[in-house]
Amino acid sequence: MNFATLFINLDSLVELSNKLNSSRNVEFILNSVVLSLMGKLGFLRGGAFIVNYETKSINEVVSKGRFDRTILEQFLQGISKEENFDNIYYISKSQNDLKIAIRISDGSLVILVFDSRVRKSDLNPEENHYLSLVLNMTANALEIAKSYDILQKTNLELSKRNQLLTTIFELSRDFSHLLSKGEIVNHIKFRILGQLMVTKFALFYSENDKIEELVNYFDNSLPNKLIEYCLSLNRLLVLRNAEQDYPNEIIEFLKENGVQIISPLTYHNQTRGAMLLGRKYIDKPFTDEDINFIQALGNTVILAIENSRLFQEEINKKQIEKELQLALEIQKNLLPKEIPSFNKIDIWGVSYPAKIVGGDYFDIILPDENHLYFAIADVSGKSIPASLLMANVQSALRLLVRLNLPLLEIINQINSIIYHNTTAEKFITFFLGKLNLETFCLEYINAGHNPPIMLTEGTIQKTKFLSEGGLFLGFQDSPLEYEVGKEYLKKGDFILLYTDGVVECTNFEGKEFGVERLIDFLKSNSNLKAKIFCESLFKHICKYCDNVELSDDVSIVALKVK
Repeated sequence: MNFATLFINLDSLVELSNKLNSSRNVEFILNSVVLSLMGKLGFLRGGAFIVNYETKSINEVVSKGRFDRTILEQFLQGISKEENFDNIYYISKSQNDLKIAIRISDGSLVILVFDSRVRKSDLNPEENHYLSLVLNMTANALEIAKSYDILQKTNLELSKRNQLLTTIFELSRDFSHLLSKGEIVNHIKFRILGQLMVTKFALFYSENDKIEELVNYFDNSLPNKLIEYCLSLNRLLVLRNAEQDYPNEIIEFLKENGVQIISPLTYHNQTRGAMLLGRKYIDKPFTDEDINFIQALGNTVILAIENSRLFQEEINKKQIEKELQLALEIQKNLLPKEIPSFNKIDIWGVSYPAKIVGGDYFDIILPDENHLYFAIADVSGKSIPASLLMANVQSALRLLVRLNLPLLEIINQINSIIYHNTTAEKFITFFLGKLNLETFCLEYINAGHNPPIMLTEGTIQKTKFLSEGGLFLGFQDSPLEYEVGKEYLKKGDFILLYTDGVVECTNFEGKEFGVERLIDFLKSNSNLKAKIFCESLFKHICKYCDNVELSDDVSIVALKVK
């Protein structure tokens, strides 16, 4: 799997975000967005329009090609002013065109139109993900631009408004380069304390029902009841009379700390936090200009925090993908590069990793011309830790079998390595078999793994589970007492080893594939060569599970006596 193609390059998103957040010009923002989406999604034509519902006018802002106004009017007919958008935008798309409506808080509507797509196909998941991120950034940038317009008009009236507006600009500019909440908070707190000359200030943020006090200059922590009250607000409150107008549970805190203003931080019509401001040093009331500044500042802060969250999510996804890619490479390198061939033995193994790489492993080792070792294992956990642990197991196994040690000693040596190099929650299920190629005597130990199935051909097919052994590896350090199983193989005997991903995959009804279906498949297909059998079994499993993405690795080893 080429993970490099799964995600849009993060650098391009950062560059576009810097462009959008550093500009307060709607035309520049929309032009940048149109060009970006045309390039990334493969459209030959694109345009941006602003709709004024009061005048029913459609104003062209950006146009890369000619568009029929009737197309825009037909698109608008299906969108009422009161319609609930998905988040902040509405999308209509087909294989050849894309229409997007973005709702702005001042009541206007931005329409983005694209058509003549180079690739006549629906947007793939990566393109949809890129589109979603760009639209969120676009809406954020447009909101900031609208806030800027409001403050710029206010700037013409009073010199103080000019000072407050400059502060907003500086913060917006700084926020376009700051991608951590800590940096954002450090910038905002000094601006508020210095610009508004307040005595106390607090800012909290809610994410996934977890409350985080980003800054608090009040004497006490914010009570839970006060936080709940703030999150229920959808507009700024100037507290005139705390004793009469507000819930009893929060009056005491408001009075003791002199809270004057509660400004909710709203994102996509949801209150995600709040700013609380105390009295001014000079004990004067907050002016209308102050309140406008606080509201605009709140909008800028929450947009910056949400941008920070979106970028952090993208960075985390990229890091996970890198980790999974490395784990996948480790896992692939653990598997046998070549599987030996024999006159009287047909053996083959396959491993199909899931999207979340696990710890499946199998090995086929020929230390000398008379003995064949084969193993299959599953490590608890996922990704790099599981792959690295299995790499240690592989190295130990390949070394120990060449020393011609008894199976019990090999198992205990591997158990000791696992115990001393992992934490308590890590363990391995393991099956190891040793086949004498002269006598066809099979010795094996099953350390907590799914019991391999042995099929004996004859007048009646008989199956047997190879379950002799004991506990999984890594449970305790002291030498473990394992039962050593023994079987004498004859012509036509078939042994199937597998990991739990084979029997635990489920269909659309939630029913597992199960051991019984596995046995039925083995009986019906035991005449196949080992390689073809492994490939056919995997296809059969995928078909049963409706060809959905694997939730766990699938590993199969088939051994057949010719």
